[in-house]
Amino acid sequence: MANKSESVKIRLDPDEKNVFQKTAALAGLSFSAWVRERLRRAARLELEEAGGKPPFFGHGQDVDLNLIEKPDQLQKAVEKSLNCTAQLVETVRVVETSQGKTVWEGTVFVFDLKGHVQAKRCYAWASSLEGSAKVRHYAALHIPPIDSPEKAVRAAMIREPKMQSGFKKEKQGK
Repeated sequence: MANKSESVKIRLDPDEKNVFQKTAALAGLSFSAWVRERLRRAARLELEEAGGKPPFFGHGQDVDLNLIEKPDQLQKAVEKSLNCTAQLVETVRVVETSQGKTVWEGTVFVFDLKGHVQAKRCYAWASSLEGSAKVRHYAALHIPPIDSPEKAVRAAMIREPKMQSGFKKEKQGK
């Protein structure tokens, strides 16, 4: 994944900023992550209307940003499956490619864990199930060799190839 080293300054009136920050908090995202996701969605829609594709969506493939689950749902799933408490730390956009083609793209939520016997951190995300409108929650503990959101997704794809083929099939069906 490319390093996010660029920043954008925008002018807002205080009421706008307050509303945006509250909305980001309701979504369980940092203000920066919330703005970035909304800008990406708007860019995708506007470029598609004009017949183009944004380059950050992986070699011209369409990406369904609606697959992003609300962090509170993932947090509950993590807490239930790992029998501990989880606190959202950050969100990371992950793009996995194979032979120059995007095979998975999504948002991975990084949670700090309290009360888990093996790990202090985990990575969680949602992905559609192959041939279904259903969504599956994934969680990977931060235990070497899994030490990043990208490595968590790669490990899940190796362990469960349907995660990768489900993404491809969904994208082709659009």
